[in-house]
Amino acid sequence: VNVPITVRPIPTFNSHPANTTMCEGQFITMTSSANNAFGVFQWQIDTGSGFVDMVANTEYPNVTSQTLSFSALPSQNGNKYRVKVSSCTPDVISNEATVTVYTTPAITTQPASSTICAGENVTLTVVATGTSLTYQWRRNGALITDNTLYSGATTSQLTITGASALLTGSGYTCTITGASGCQPASTNSAVLTVNQFQITGQPVTPGPICVNGQTFFTTTATGPLPITYQWQESSDGGSNFTNVTDGGVYGGTNDVTLSLNNVPFSMNSFQYRCVVGSSCGTLNSNSATLVIVPVPPKPVITANLSNPETPVLTASGGITYQWFKNGATISGATDAFHNVSSEGSYTVQITDNGCLSPLSDPHVIIITGDLVNRSVSDVQLYPNPVIEKLTISLSKFSNTEPVAISITDILGRSMERSSVVGKTFIEVDVSQYQQGQYIVRLQQAQRAVVSQFIKSNR
Repeated sequence: VNVPITVRPIPTFNSHPANTTMCEGQFITMTSSANNAFGVFQWQIDTGSGFVDMVANTEYPNVTSQTLSFSALPSQNGNKYRVKVSSCTPDVISNEATVTVYTTPAITTQPASSTICAGENVTLTVVATGTSLTYQWRRNGALITDNTLYSGATTSQLTITGASALLTGSGYTCTITGASGCQPASTNSAVLTVNQFQITGQPVTPGPICVNGQTFFTTTATGPLPITYQWQESSDGGSNFTNVTDGGVYGGTNDVTLSLNNVPFSMNSFQYRCVVGSSCGTLNSNSATLVIVPVPPKPVITANLSNPETPVLTASGGITYQWFKNGATISGATDAFHNVSSEGSYTVQITDNGCLSPLSDPHVIIITGDLVNRSVSDVQLYPNPVIEKLTISLSKFSNTEPVAISITDILGRSMERSSVVGKTFIEVDVSQYQQGQYIVRLQQAQRAVVSQFIKSNR
């Protein structure tokens, strides 16, 4: 029997699969061609433990075709592939080909928005995975290069040195590029807030104040809230400052405005400043000096009685003057002297450097047809001050004519009126008088004398 025998030539490869480099997600095609390939193609894989036949699945759907196609995955990096032709024994196997898969850049940690104080430093960081990564930072979309402000512009960490308030609101992004052909990744925008903490209004030296007067010092600041204020005082020309607290002359020691009330002259030339604080630290304001003007001395009134009908009163010292009659302001009486036209109790107050003096002691004027400016020694009042009984000596007066006696208070209100003849002294009960100063007027015929006494309660 003749049996026909078919002799097939041994397959030979015209082309072999080639080494391939792709980015993650790209499509890989490995191809080989063979002559006399009458059998089945079978692709094999070596993941590190030797070659084994591949089984068709979703990752590798065509493992028995001449061409092997699949989507590149990071897990395939370094795998080796070859194809086997089984038309003869032994099998014919192609050369192997290695696949290199570049991992596409992927951001795992975004740069965080930051809030800092002006002048401080901050570092923005991005963490990413991928192959052969490079970095490029941008501010509001504009490319950043290394300079005195920025460093690390092409690294995963961008450092901003001495940030100014001009950068507040800036958005910083980083573009991360991997191996050639791989899709780059960009970060979210990290917003930078730069708080500018500064004193915007310095305390200034106020105008001079009078003793026991009131004044204020103010400072203002801007920056992150809350802003705190602590006023300080120096009594040694600014060498040492200590905190002040509310109470006594002080108010608002932890506020924008420090108030001083009823300030004594002993605080003249004290200096004041404010320590302003926020989350960005503390700042000392400039210092301002307190200027206190002393109260002018109580003026003294002297009288010129050369013309009994129009006496002239003159006040000592002062820049401006104000005269009073029986406690009421005399309109227009603002000179150092005052021409008296009617009887009454006259006082004066002076102003110097804007400060009022105490009111002068009263000077009582009694106008008669023939007023004699007799010495106070012509009449004696005792005891002076007095509590209950006032003795008035009349030894300088004639004992043959009546002596009219009147007592008025400092405002000219009548307290006593009487007339005596032939007495050398009289007693007046003043126990019910209020404490204060009183005027005694003694007149005999056309001659009069005025004196004063003090009523005391003890």
